[in-house]
Amino acid sequence: TSTPHTLSASPLQNIPLHSHWATVHVFVVTSQNRTTDAFVVILECAIAVAELMRSDWGTGPNDIALELCARGIPFRILHPRPAVPLPTADWSLYIPPLIDGLGPRHEGFKPTAEDYDLYKELRDNYFGQYLHCRAAFLRGGILWRLAIESLLDECILVTPAAVPPLLRVVKIDGRPFIEDQLTQAEEDMIIGKYRVACRKY
Repeated sequence: TSTPHTLSASPLQNIPLHSHWATVHVFVVTSQNRTTDAFVVILECAIAVAELMRSDWGTGPNDIALELCARGIPFRILHPRPAVPLPTADWSLYIPPLIDGLGPRHEGFKPTAEDYDLYKELRDNYFGQYLHCRAAFLRGGILWRLAIESLLDECILVTPAAVPPLLRVVKIDGRPFIEDQLTQAEEDMIIGKYRVACRKY
């Protein structure tokens, strides 16, 4: 495991990012005056870093995050972890009910136009009700494509609610940061995944 070093004032650094499962080297985007940043932007792909360095996307994390989001480039946003977490009694306002994608279906199930309309309604309602789902914006690919149909990209700039079940905690130089996370079941629901029964031969 690498030993983290002190962050400099440079707006782009390659540093170790520590979580409970691994330590990986990432690129961290900050402004020249990091003390004023509400969050930092994390890039894991060197190609994305090269595009950022060639482009005029502004000087701070806010501008760069919106530009990355507009292009569907995967990235991460880390907010400093609040000193005082949200009271447990208030978690129910943020935590969605348990889901299993779009649920099980019988053998031979073939979705109809009505099924598709119900899926879109469920997806849009979920995005609108649970702020942590904006994490789909940051993933790129099909999750990003579906998120832009339901959400405004400015929502990625909002600080997450300090509700542990919806967050991942990582550390940069020993300083804790938080980021929104989606469960596998939520990803399955967003992309419209069913579990269809099949025969065993």
